[in-house]
Amino acid sequence: MKIFYLILFLIFQINCEKPEYRFVATKNGLILREEPDLNSRKLASLPLNSKIQIIEFNDKTLKIENVEGVWLRAEFDNYRGYVFSPYLSEEIIPEMLDISGIYSGVYGNDNSIYGQVELFHGNRGILTLNFCHDMAYPKIKWLRNSAFIFVNLEKEDERCCPEIKDKTLEFRINKSNELVYIGEMIYACSLGGSGRKLKKQIHQPKEILTREPSANR
Repeated sequence: MKIFYLILFLIFQINCEKPEYRFVATKNGLILREEPDLNSRKLASLPLNSKIQIIEFNDKTLKIENVEGVWLRAEFDNYRGYVFSPYLSEEIIPEMLDISGIYSGVYGNDNSIYGQVELFHGNRGILTLNFCHDMAYPKIKWLRNSAFIFVNLEKEDERCCPEIKDKTLEFRINKSNELVYIGEMIYACSLGGSGRKLKKQIHQPKEILTREPSANR
């Protein structure tokens, strides 16, 4: 009888393990490789919006072409291999999705903002950065390419944040109401490294607010 219940328990556990799926977010597709290495053999080319099952997660972060992420073991069309995580979203992202809005990342019991992106129509907006002891609100310009957003500081506000004045900050649209920062580490108390999530707020931005971008540090 004990063996019978043990078998039932194991079957229940297996059935309760919900598979994790992701979707290819890059317009150029994504390569499934035999090993977690850029030089590894190519098993398949996964088109945009392909649904793949994640077999194994890991937390060993690496940087490829200024984008941070991890190799994930995945299955697609009877192939099993590895894909680079920053190019996968949790939902299929419609091409016509209106992404304008305020996206905030918070931490701690007081919901302190570690980073915020305000995307306005006309490809302009405001970036909020938390430098632990100072806040900065530089104006930005942004572009969308498929499920990715590329942010640069406006020339007039480069002086406030010299560490990123020549950088393009990359975000992935992870869900219809969520961005994920996939660029390299910026600051310990700001956007941080790859994987930081910013949720879309209910209220929508209508115009660029007149905030001081903050002084040089």
